[in-house]
Amino acid sequence: MKKLLYLSSLAALLAACGMPHDAAYYRANTAQRDQKMDMCRGQANAFDNDRECIAAWQALDVMPVSYWLAHAVERKAMTDQCKEHAATLGKAPNCQNASQAEVAVLGGGRAVYVPVGE
Repeated sequence: MKKLLYLSSLAALLAACGMPHDAAYYRANTAQRDQKMDMCRGQANAFDNDRECIAAWQALDVMPVSYWLAHAVERKAMTDQCKEHAATLGKAPNCQNASQAEVAVLGGGRAVYVPVGE
């Protein structure tokens, strides 16, 4: 009986190891998240097709609009990635915040007066 219980527990544990990790797992395990993100960035279409890549992306620290306003290079990289993977990442908080910052910088589609030095 003990053998059967041990084997069934082992089988359940092995089955759980094969399951993809979700965003909650990657929020709690930032080293694994960063490692997964590096791996995903090196694979074509990973943020469109791989559930773990999407989960790792969703587990990134959410930066406020003010951060994206102050960091133009990062904002451009984020908005480019969000546009490229709009179906899977486009609704992520960082995508929305970076997008709001981009709209604010660009003036919401209106012409923005920028004073020129005299």
